Amino acid sequence: AGVTLDCGVRFHSRALARHLKGCDTVLLMGATLGSRVDAAIRRLALISVAEGAAAQAVAAALIESYCDEVQAQAETGGLLQRPRFSPGYGDWPLEEQRQLFAVLNCTKRIGLTLTDGLMMAPSKSVTAVIGVSRLPRNCTVQGCEVCAKRDCAYRR
Repeated sequence: AGVTLDCGVRFHSRALARHLKGCDTVLLMGATLGSRVDAAIRRLALISVAEGAAAQAVAAALIESYCDEVQAQAETGGLLQRPRFSPGYGDWPLEEQRQLFAVLNCTKRIGLTLTDGLMMAPSKSVTAVIGVSRLPRNCTVQGCEVCAKRDCAYRR
């Protein structure tokens, strides 16, 4: 099971296919706070571990808030948006982040790169797929609630 985009890219994930069931189209998103935020967090962490950790948390909240705002402003013709779904969620292999980066042209458009270890740089960045549907199904379920990975250390 999986999802094939109109451009021919195929993502292999039952969870993503289930999440997008009933969607008429999908929006692809790439966003970053930029390298200056990473540098500021590193500087703060050298001064104080606590301040570095606090800066990490603030930056994580900021990128999520920014993505929420961008998603809320996306024109969908009155259709409903599903929550963001990113590589690494559920059974969607993190390796498929490479395909999403290529489709979005992340490096050229927003300066977002992917390391050999599949980490995004700058670190406070998000890539995601957003389903757009006439159906309200699953339009309010987010994050850990949609993830089948029960043994995740970060699960709420």
